[in-house]
Amino acid sequence: MGENIAEGQHTVDEVMHTGLNSPGHRRNILDPRFEELGVGLALGRANGRYRVLWAQAFGTPR
Repeated sequence: MGENIAEGQHTVDEVMHTGLNSPGHRRNILDPRFEELGVGLALGRANGRYRVLWAQAFGTPR
C-alpha cells in the first residue's frame, strides 16, 4: 500500500507534475507492484482561505 498527499495544485496535470518531481511521490506513482489506484479531491476553506487537497492511494489486489 502506498499513499501520496498534495495541496494547492488545481489540475490533474499540476498534481502529477509535482508528484513526478518529488522522489517519494514518484516512487509510489511508478511502483510496478501497485495495480490499483484511488484518487480523492477535497475543496474547502481553512483559516479564511480556499484550499485544494489531493490524495492518491495505491494498492495491489489480494
